[in-house]
Amino acid sequence: MRTGIHIRFPPSRRRSLLLILDCALILLLLILTYVHSHAAPLPARILVLESANGGPYAAFTRQFKQSLQTENKQHSIRIDTLTVAQNASAELPNFKSADLVIAVGTRATEIALQSNAQATILSVLVPRLTADRLARGKKARAHTVSAIYLDQPPSRYMKLARIVMPNSGKLGVILGPATVAEKDQLDRAAIQNHITLIYAAMEPGKTNPLSVLQGIIRDCHALLALPDPRVYNRYSLPPLLLTTFRYRVPVIGFSPAFVRAGAVAGVYSTPEQIAKQAADMVLHGDISSGGRYPNYFHVGFNFTVAQALDISLPKTADAEKLLKRAAGGP
Repeated sequence: MRTGIHIRFPPSRRRSLLLILDCALILLLLILTYVHSHAAPLPARILVLESANGGPYAAFTRQFKQSLQTENKQHSIRIDTLTVAQNASAELPNFKSADLVIAVGTRATEIALQSNAQATILSVLVPRLTADRLARGKKARAHTVSAIYLDQPPSRYMKLARIVMPNSGKLGVILGPATVAEKDQLDRAAIQNHITLIYAAMEPGKTNPLSVLQGIIRDCHALLALPDPRVYNRYSLPPLLLTTFRYRVPVIGFSPAFVRAGAVAGVYSTPEQIAKQAADMVLHGDISSGGRYPNYFHVGFNFTVAQALDISLPKTADAEKLLKRAAGGP
């Protein structure tokens, strides 16, 4: 016995439907052909300008070259490397012949923007506020400037905060000169994640972030630390972490060193991850003006501190998957 619904169309209707499908297929092929033909051509020569020798700058360059070689088998791309310490100037031939300049770090970005090169500039390993400030400067008007920020998007911090404090919703934030402009973005992300932000500010004249923390710590279920050297530095960090631990307030940090020092959790992007994103942008012709947050990131947990504070945390890989899904990733 056959089951199901069978719809019969008259011959004229079937011909009309087939014609519509044929037209739709042709239109789709035309769109794909147009997109492919109008994609930005791959640069023939790339200059990677490093702010200094070694460290995160060299790590970025190594991974960027490796990613391009792995993913690009059809096109020949020459990659030159130059360090600002090597007396880089606007007259160096590397600038003039490059189709794309990747400026690694703040100093390299400043040098690239001062050059007379016609190449597009991609700034990496630079905080968002610094990258945006440089992109708005007079020197930037002669260039197409793109950036991959070093910071994480506020929504990613809020998702991680929800993992750390699933049953609570008050998150403390100390704003300093480098982060006060982030307030609007933080507010929007907090609303989306049903989190109440409790702010304290390092106002002019205040030099001790510990005294600022004391004003909000009793009202917080967790503390979100944002990268601001006036607030978090090698002098202020130990007493801040000790105080939060005494009050049993978990800290969410922004670097692996921060997590090792005593933050319960952190989310951050390594130079290698940002290099992979830069290679993706080059190979897909996706280097347009403006900045974007990192696509790739790691979540770090300090399970020792979490256990001492009676906080149950998932596996690191599970947390990363959760944050990726929240951002629309696989």
